[in-house]
Amino acid sequence: MNNKTYYKKNCKMSNIFLRLYSLNNKKGFVWPIIAAYIIMYIVTMIMQFRFNKVVMISGVVAQLQVITSVFLVIFLDNVGYKTAVIINSFQEIEVLIVVVLLKTHEALPGTIQPICTIITMYFLINTIRYLKDKINETAFQKEQLNYLAHYDSLVNIPNRTMVIDHINELINKSKKEQLGFALVFVDLDDFKKINDLLGHGTGDEFLIAVVSKICKIIKPDDMFGRIGGDEFALIIHQEVDKDKIINYLTSIMEVLNNNIELGDLKLKTTASFGVSIYPYDGNTCEDLIKCADMAMYKVKSSGKNGIKFFNKDMKDAVLQKIEIENNLRAAIDGDELYVVFQPQYNIIEKKLRGFEALVRWQCVKLGFISTESMIPIAEETGLIVSIGEWILRRACREFKQIIGDSDDELILSVNVSTVQLMKSSFVDMIKDVLYETGLNPNQLELEITESVFISSVENATKILKTISNLGVRIALDDFGTGYSSLSYLQKLPINTLKIDKSFIDNINDRKQFVGDIISIMHQMDIIVIAEGVEDESQFEYLRRHDCDCIQGFLLGRPQRMKELMESKFII
Repeated sequence: MNNKTYYKKNCKMSNIFLRLYSLNNKKGFVWPIIAAYIIMYIVTMIMQFRFNKVVMISGVVAQLQVITSVFLVIFLDNVGYKTAVIINSFQEIEVLIVVVLLKTHEALPGTIQPICTIITMYFLINTIRYLKDKINETAFQKEQLNYLAHYDSLVNIPNRTMVIDHINELINKSKKEQLGFALVFVDLDDFKKINDLLGHGTGDEFLIAVVSKICKIIKPDDMFGRIGGDEFALIIHQEVDKDKIINYLTSIMEVLNNNIELGDLKLKTTASFGVSIYPYDGNTCEDLIKCADMAMYKVKSSGKNGIKFFNKDMKDAVLQKIEIENNLRAAIDGDELYVVFQPQYNIIEKKLRGFEALVRWQCVKLGFISTESMIPIAEETGLIVSIGEWILRRACREFKQIIGDSDDELILSVNVSTVQLMKSSFVDMIKDVLYETGLNPNQLELEITESVFISSVENATKILKTISNLGVRIALDDFGTGYSSLSYLQKLPINTLKIDKSFIDNINDRKQFVGDIISIMHQMDIIVIAEGVEDESQFEYLRRHDCDCIQGFLLGRPQRMKELMESKFII
């Protein structure tokens, strides 16, 4: 069923009283009733003329008339009211005729009852009309509230509540009929950039246009709803066949790849699709949502713009991630984290420039955890703030112990997460660490990654300039792997640029490219350090192209403070 049909099916009128008004169309009942009363009036008049003592019979007829008038108004609304007026008017005329022809005043009280009945029916019909309007208004409000509770107000498709309700309904139905269905999570890639660059108003218009295009190819029996933000859900009712699902989702991808026109703007987007299938991936709505979400984020981490079905490996990875997160919270207090120092050398003289401080984690329960696994989780959970401060304090303190007071030229490089950098207390924390450790600000170099460009460039520039004014050096790490551009480098107070190891690994294929980077950076008075130098050919190429410094296993592996002090920095 389509979205509207499903909504109407589940939003029935609940007030039974309104059904009474369905008799309004049955006007065929009116004339027989009027005819019956005319006959009764004629009979009553004949009896009045012949016997002149038929008070009891007239009273019974009068009471029946009042009761019938009430029911006519209640059940036939306006038509019933008009009918009641006609009937009571006949009675009024009848009584007046009796009074005039028989010249008796005994029947005069009978003229009061029809008039009172007509007046009463007038107030009754207006009361019914008022109640009917109130009932209709209440029913409309209930319907509107029901609609707002189940539909997204922006894009006019089912919201998260309705999607979940429908999944539960399908699960209950599938248990009886042994049917299957698929749940697809759809997340628009890089939608945040549209909001940030063009504004939320344009972002809303873009979402409306995208949803409109997608809805045109959604099958009538399927449901397409918005989970929140730029995340949507598609419930596929057709026979669960992976090839058919892939073809179906591919058609949606093709629609998204076409231009979305918003006035003069022409925008494109891609999407990541994560699929879970009932009952193979879960027997509950919660399980299916989790599985589809895992599959979707797997697409995100694999480069976006793709389709993935949930599998057990994804679940194992999530469980492992949760376990790492739980143990990471206790890592600092448990003294499981430690710092190692990797030397950096001037390439011409192979003279020691300084060290990069790197964190390591030897977990009591899980063993050694790589930095690549630890840091992303720390950033997601916010633990990177406390861990980053711990690393900086420990690294500065141990570095000061390593060099003593003998050499003020050596530099300590420490990685800083964008999450840390954007904290309002970050600059004050740097000041505190320098004061507590007695380290010269000129000897501290903070390494930032290109992810700083994702957030506000103006805000990042302001913070980095404040840090630079303290005398602390700024290095751009992992250059070439993200969003950096020469315009950003000109805005930010960068002292050092580190060429990512991936470029050095393939230096034979990118010789001219790496050389050009070095040349351009020198024109901007930026020192260049090449990371991951592991063989002589790489070293010789970098030396020939005047690279300032190198860092890598060729000249030195990361070591703990004690090992460095014992080696006395010997190459």
